[in-house]
Amino acid sequence: MPLKIKPIKRLHLKNKKQLLFGTVVALAAVIVLAAGLAKTTDNSGDFSPYIIGDRDYPSRFYHYTSFNEDPKGKIKLSWKRNKIRLEGDSAESKILVKFYPITLDEQDRKMEYKSSDDSIATVDERGNITAHKPGNVRISAKFLKTGQTEYAELEIIRPVTGILLKKNTINMNISDAWQRLEAEIYPDDATDKTVKWESKNTNVVTIDDNGTLKPVGIGMTEVTATSQDGGFTAKCFVNVINKVIDVESVTIQNKGSERMAVGESMNMIASVLPSNAKNKIVSWSSSSQKVASISKTGKIKALAEGTTDITVKSANGKTDIMKLTVEKSSRPSALDLTDKVTSSQNIPTDILGNTYVNSGASSNHGSSSVTNGGVTYTSYNITLDSFATLQMGLYPPPKIWKGGAVSATKEETMEYMNPESYYTGAYKYQFLDLSHSNGVSADDLNRFLRGKGILSGMGQTFVDAAKEYNISEVYLVAHACLETGNGTSTLSNGVEFGGTMVYNMFGIGAYDDSALYSGSKRAYEKGWTSPEAAIKGGAAWISEWYINASSSRQNTLYKMLWNPETPGEHQYATDIGWAVKQAINIEKIFASFPDVVLSYDVPVYMGQTAITLQ
Repeated sequence: MPLKIKPIKRLHLKNKKQLLFGTVVALAAVIVLAAGLAKTTDNSGDFSPYIIGDRDYPSRFYHYTSFNEDPKGKIKLSWKRNKIRLEGDSAESKILVKFYPITLDEQDRKMEYKSSDDSIATVDERGNITAHKPGNVRISAKFLKTGQTEYAELEIIRPVTGILLKKNTINMNISDAWQRLEAEIYPDDATDKTVKWESKNTNVVTIDDNGTLKPVGIGMTEVTATSQDGGFTAKCFVNVINKVIDVESVTIQNKGSERMAVGESMNMIASVLPSNAKNKIVSWSSSSQKVASISKTGKIKALAEGTTDITVKSANGKTDIMKLTVEKSSRPSALDLTDKVTSSQNIPTDILGNTYVNSGASSNHGSSSVTNGGVTYTSYNITLDSFATLQMGLYPPPKIWKGGAVSATKEETMEYMNPESYYTGAYKYQFLDLSHSNGVSADDLNRFLRGKGILSGMGQTFVDAAKEYNISEVYLVAHACLETGNGTSTLSNGVEFGGTMVYNMFGIGAYDDSALYSGSKRAYEKGWTSPEAAIKGGAAWISEWYINASSSRQNTLYKMLWNPETPGEHQYATDIGWAVKQAINIEKIFASFPDVVLSYDVPVYMGQTAITLQ
């Protein structure tokens, strides 16, 4: 239900003494004001202050302006910034307006009030405010007689009511690197979810601002989480022990691929149990290096016909073996062909029409990747588990949408990071190369955009932006639809900032805690004063900083979100499902253009095999 904000009374009197005092102050103010208005020859325009008392706001001083100086009159608001804490389903606030000079009659005092976001709060013709949900909103008050407009910023705050730790007891090994302790703040829409962490005995375990525990010495201690808002606390007991956990088994997961052709490559996957074993490092070997070689990271290269045993071995001697048969190849070796590539204009193809290209090198890349039917596979010298561990240590941490943005677990994060999780149907579009136009016409885009609010009819603008900044027009449309709620969001339909109407179509600079304000501020700074300017300006920004960036080219949705080339840096969103959600939008558009030629770029992490997009 809407949160009704009750009007505040101007003066709150509790007893007769206070009534007498209030009368004296009021009379004094009238006397001061009368004295001020009598001085019509004074050119300063400022007179003795008139003090307004209020229970909920500090006393404020207002300077009246001479009648002769401004005969039409002017206004001043009682506050420029204010915060309201929602206690249950109610709060109190009201815009108070002072008119100068005070001789203006009622007819000349007409005002027009507006809210920058009616979904957060609305304001009626008298300045009374009704709140609907927590957030930031800008209230404008227009003096109809002169056209003067004043603004007041209002922050509606949902207070914290409690805190809960997901674990109340944790056992750690002194040799463990770290472990994350997560807190849940209630309610879900609380405004300030900041948590302060404290270890009672830092000689046993330390904890940082992100809840990361690091063992220091043997023993037990108490860790406390305290909410910044309200001071609610929750505790967890941490027991640090000195125990070496050995590997019990090691298994080759992709044993189903016992046959390869000469020239083919394959990444092996090994799992080690238990998951908390101290030393999980494994080594790989081939019994016949002439038949097939295997790297330290488990990448097999089939070299000649024959058989060989591929063995994985843990540090404490646990093993698993796969017998591999290498057969004669029916096509040229991909490894041979990659050496022959000299330019994108002269790429060799085999008898099946498959293309092989060199992907270039970086600190995390393997030596090459193979393009098969428009799909480029890029190898990275990092395991998926290590990549996910790095992500969990970031601030802010990865988020997942569960009726609201909450911290994601490592398992949830790995699911979305793993290329093997989402690669069929619409999901494969998260690997689509976005660094060039797809040749879709403005008319076709307009058919898709029909009925999508502010985006309707903008097909030509998207096409022009795509060509100018070497970016997929279909991606731009999909991204804009997702960020603007199909063209209906307040930020995309125009927000007045600094007296100028501005637009933001891609949510650029719209931070989670102040999306409307920070997003409109960025649009104002960039000069996005029309929907067209916002589309072209946003496309330029995305191209420069992500898709065609010179420092770290992130030319797919997957790379924009995870950036495997430079793990843990320059990531577009904290929502772990962002790339998948965007992919679904893109697929809906591409379904209308079956003849468009597409190319993909799929990552392969250490220990994984290349997936086949479906």
